[in-house]
Order: sequence, then C-alpha cells, then structure tokens
Amino acid sequence: MPPSADPRSGRPPDPSAQPPSPQLPSSQPLRFLNAYWAVWQGLSGRVNGELLRLHGLDLRAFIALSYVQGAPTSPGELARVLDVPRYEMTRILDRLTGLQAITRTTDPANARSRRLEVTLSGQSLWDAALQTVTTLVQPSLQALGPGLEPLTAGLERLASLSQSALPTDLAPKETP
Repeated sequence: MPPSADPRSGRPPDPSAQPPSPQLPSSQPLRFLNAYWAVWQGLSGRVNGELLRLHGLDLRAFIALSYVQGAPTSPGELARVLDVPRYEMTRILDRLTGLQAITRTTDPANARSRRLEVTLSGQSLWDAALQTVTTLVQPSLQALGPGLEPLTAGLERLASLSQSALPTDLAPKETP
C-alpha cells in the first residue's frame, strides 16, 4: 500500500476531500491577530510550564498575584481587571491562598466585601516567579532590540483602546 493511501481502503486519497492548505493572511487585522496568537502560544506555554514546575503557580495565578502585589484589591475588581469570570477568579484565589501567597480579609469599609493582600510568603513567591518569567521571556524581547519599547508602548495603547465598546453596528443585538 502506498504511504499516502487511505489505511482503510488502500486507495489514494481524494484530493478534493482534503482541507485546503492554509493561506497566509493578507488583511492587517488578521495578520496582527495571527502574530499575537503565535507570540502568546509560544511564550505562555513555556512560561506556564516552568511556573508550575518551579513555583506551583500557573500563568493566570502569577498574573493575579502581580496585580495583588501592586495594591490590595477585591476579588470582584481583580476578576474585572483580568477579564476572568468570577468563578474562575475564585479558583485562582483558592490556589494562591493554598500557597499562602495572599490573604482574604473583610473589607473594613464594607463588611460584605473581601480584600486581597499579598503575604510575605507571597512576596517571596512572586519575586522568584518573576525571575523565572524574566529569564524565559527576556531573550525573545532582547532580539527585538530598539524596536521593543515602541512595540510595548503600542501594545499598551492597544490594550487600553480594546477596552472600549464595540462599534454599534458590530455589537450583538438584543433579543426580545
């Protein structure tokens, strides 16, 4: 049987039944999204694996800890900022609490609300995890040379712009 033959029938494959070969995207939005996706997949997989192996954190927990590191916040605010559903944020915070990286306390201004604060152990964990992230990501960033700063500034601006509403003609229509 030829190596390209269908293993069930032994016949050569029907060329019309095969999916078309992917074409390179030509529109700027598609090129951007494909490049963004490839960068995210390339870096996040490696970073996530090493964070788990070395520190017991996944990338989401590391990013959440980074935000709490900056200032005490509430679970709801953190979920909003990271654009993560509240149930998923609860899982992330449970993980960080289990690692003794954060505490959840009652907000003195609102007894129904919780405050998240980083612990000394959480500070040490974050410092070590940040070193791991830096070690893994820095070589790729350094390869960009002087183009890194304008790229970073552009992405930060795009992140800010992307938080605005969709154009009204693209927004989902409400159903009665």
